[in-house]
Amino acid sequence: MRGPRLVVVALLLALALVAAAGRWASRRAGVQPAQPVAAIKVPPFALIERSGARVTDQELRGKPWIAGFVFTRCTTICPRLASVMAGLQESLRGTDARLVAISVDPEHDTPAVLSDWAARFQADPVRWLFLTGERAVIWSLAEQGFKLPVQKDAGQPGHLILHSPKLVLVDRAGEVRGWFDPLDDPAQREALLEATRHTLAESP
Repeated sequence: MRGPRLVVVALLLALALVAAAGRWASRRAGVQPAQPVAAIKVPPFALIERSGARVTDQELRGKPWIAGFVFTRCTTICPRLASVMAGLQESLRGTDARLVAISVDPEHDTPAVLSDWAARFQADPVRWLFLTGERAVIWSLAEQGFKLPVQKDAGQPGHLILHSPKLVLVDRAGEVRGWFDPLDDPAQREALLEATRHTLAESP
């Protein structure tokens, strides 16, 4: 019986060594063990919609919503991102999901400017909000609330602003459910739609 026992012990030692080597290699590669991710709740905010109405985070509670940061003087990713949101508006027609576009260039993007821009994308005034306000408030909301970078492009003159093209899904309780990069990846658009539909199916 000693022989089989020795084989078992040797096998267990070998497995332990392999596991230890894997952990060592992970640390060397900078890979950390998976940790539970704490829920990220969107912080309180009060901004101005293109209609001139004041919109707060509390008014969006009870509905899933998809947020994106844009600005109207952007000629690259922002029109494309707005087009993606227009497609989402159609795909989510008949639901209580909302779309929220927040300007990172609020000094220029007044409610009137946002209203004209929204018309280009046939934005439903009830289901798709366009928000502006104070720059410091919006940039803090992007960086601290949604964990998305935004900054002036120091290498370029004028009004160029660098910001993330990701869309963020927020659930009925005001918690972030995920970040999606839909511009060049149809799979990400489908994943966002699927996640939104899943959130819609949850009880309010």
